[in-house]
Amino acid sequence: MTVVAEGVEQAGQFELLCERGCDYAQGYWLGRPMTLDELMALDAPG
Repeated sequence: MTVVAEGVEQAGQFELLCERGCDYAQGYWLGRPMTLDELMALDAPG
């Protein structure tokens, strides 16, 4: 089973999830919502 934690908003939450073997996490602490153009710019070559 793959585990995804949603709503991670603090470093302590993330650390606890890692210690407990959580596979994936998402939330404002890890990244804010962005537009498609912002997302595409992250992967754009130099």
